[in-house]
Amino acid sequence: MKLRAPKCLSIALLCALLLPAQGQDSNILFEKEALIQSKLEQARAQGAHRLEGQLYEKWGEALLNAGDLERALEKLESAAAVFESANAWNGYGRVLILIGRLHRTHGNYRQAIQRYTDALAIFRSVGDRAGESEALRLMGMSYHMSGNHREGLELIQQAVEIARQLPRGNLLQSRLLMLGYAYTQTGEPQRAIDLLEDLLRQGVTTRPLLFWSLSTAYFQTGRYDIAESMATQGLDLALSLGKPEAARFCLQAREGARRRLGRLEEAAADIEEALRLSEQIRSRLVPMDFMKLGFASKDKELVNDAVDVLYALGRYKRAFEVAEQARGRAFLDLLASRRASNEIPTDLDLTDDSLMLSEDDFQLPSTTSVEPATFELVVGEAKRLGSTVITYWFNSDAAYIWVIQPEGAIHCVRVRVSEKRLSELISQAGSRAEATRPALQELYRYLIGSVRHHLPRSGSRLTIIPHGSLFDLPFAVLIDDRGKYFLEDYAIHYAPAIATFELIDKRRESQKSDVAANRYLLAANPTKPPRMPDGSRLSPLAGSSLELEKIAARLPAGSSQVLNGSALRVDDLKRSLSDHTVIHFATHAVVDAARPLDSFLALSYGERLTTRDVYSTSLRADMVMLSACRSASGAVSADGVLGLTRAFFYAGAASVVASVWDIPDDVAPDLVADFYEQYRLSGQKDRSLRTAQLRLLGRLRAGNVQISTAAGLVALREHPALWAGFVLLGEPQ
Repeated sequence: MKLRAPKCLSIALLCALLLPAQGQDSNILFEKEALIQSKLEQARAQGAHRLEGQLYEKWGEALLNAGDLERALEKLESAAAVFESANAWNGYGRVLILIGRLHRTHGNYRQAIQRYTDALAIFRSVGDRAGESEALRLMGMSYHMSGNHREGLELIQQAVEIARQLPRGNLLQSRLLMLGYAYTQTGEPQRAIDLLEDLLRQGVTTRPLLFWSLSTAYFQTGRYDIAESMATQGLDLALSLGKPEAARFCLQAREGARRRLGRLEEAAADIEEALRLSEQIRSRLVPMDFMKLGFASKDKELVNDAVDVLYALGRYKRAFEVAEQARGRAFLDLLASRRASNEIPTDLDLTDDSLMLSEDDFQLPSTTSVEPATFELVVGEAKRLGSTVITYWFNSDAAYIWVIQPEGAIHCVRVRVSEKRLSELISQAGSRAEATRPALQELYRYLIGSVRHHLPRSGSRLTIIPHGSLFDLPFAVLIDDRGKYFLEDYAIHYAPAIATFELIDKRRESQKSDVAANRYLLAANPTKPPRMPDGSRLSPLAGSSLELEKIAARLPAGSSQVLNGSALRVDDLKRSLSDHTVIHFATHAVVDAARPLDSFLALSYGERLTTRDVYSTSLRADMVMLSACRSASGAVSADGVLGLTRAFFYAGAASVVASVWDIPDDVAPDLVADFYEQYRLSGQKDRSLRTAQLRLLGRLRAGNVQISTAAGLVALREHPALWAGFVLLGEPQ
């Protein structure tokens, strides 16, 4: 006989068994989970598949509430499998809702919306109106959190209308609560206040979201004392329910109110606690790279508030550490996981049929959680590199700039400039127009002028840690008030986070080799290259063969392997990659910001070396050079650039030289050849790139770079687009 239990009873039982009270001992929770495991075994033995699915579902939900995200995913996947095999589609839809919430916790709103969309289709197909309303509610919230407020409001309004037609009043209350939240996001605070205060009068007092939304609305109307009170009530409630994420939001809301009330010390205490809770959540994220990528973006406003208040209190070191805490963390976890395992997964199946994954998601294991960089670590790296570190952080209306000197001094300035304005100037800087120069001078004033007196003597090394659109800017082109390029004063290299260098340097210790013993792999000029994603043909690259000839002429005899033209095939290339310490590509780079795994380097006969191929490769390369147009580009996130360069670092490269702009064939061969000549002599990558770029700059200024045209030989006029596109990422030496 099958074990029978009413659905409502099983849910009530599980909530009582699994939902942890505040501060509950982990051993007690473990004992309760053991009881659920025994119930599962009984359900399986008696063929009660729906109850089995419900047990897994509620177990997963309880773990999700407790912040144990990896194990929550495991139980939810099990629930989905059971529900699907039993054709229990309502249950399957509920699991999709929970998996959407798990994505939302990670800041992966696109994936959350997809799961809610799938659940919505299921609920509509089986006529589950309550489920339909819930899917619309949560989909709307995810749209709001991703910044699409108009779509979010429309979806939540649909959820409310459905709930009005259903007999369960608590469903309508939860939808109206979400509608109040939506009004705060669309800039309608008084509508939010009217709606949410009415819910309070109806006795809706157990939802932290209500108090947080009211705090936000009162803040928007300038009633900061009421905003503080509401945030405090929401915080106390979230803590009593054991909901760290809700507590984090309430702390951030209270911090904003207290800052406006002039109580900076209390505001700073709130923001520090919110950051602690965020780190607690981060430490328990699902250990896959794509799941961690969204988390830093989710926390951007929290970090903005923290940097603002800490700067106002003069705590520049701590403000720096907070910015670093949000910078490149998924990338650091990925590098640390690679180092810990000392092997790279091969034949990665990055698009399996898991409910968590879509074809654009990274399934790279990321099992290590790296501690954020401290100020002391940064000083140690600055000393090791012999460099002055300049780091940047933007919020909507200001740029924060820290200069950290090798002896341990730190300087911080706040520059009034919008991120939008900086992005506009950077777009102008990358053009070939004559208007470029004023843009470069204005960028210099914002990014360097206010800290120039803290920088070392001319000729020194600078380590730049960009943020946001600065990843698209080669600092070498900035023009000071004397009319000099920044390159003329400094050797420059970059990284997404300062802790990157610690991980790369430790990985290099076992594979360091004398520069004179380098083995070079030179790959160029694909025959019949593949088509672009839109079907258009890639142009021939005859100039890249000349580039290889000039490079080979500067290298020791017998030190290089050449894969040129028809020899540039994917199998031969993959076999050769791990045997060389310097790898040079002179080919097309096609970067797909929307689908990073499909970005590729063009090979012969339609073949490609894709980003997923690189992630599956183990390198011992001290340097990879991507002499291809915009090879350093890609989607920019709080984690840095998601493109080819990230994959090569993961595969084992210590440094990557790549281009942020198009590379003109007329000048690239000589520039690159000069770089390798200097690198062979000095082993200094940043200084070698600087020397090569200065040489080209000098020849352009002297009119010594000529090209053939229909009118005869014409000297190229000096322009940054001709010499400044290459940047050095990673180790400078």
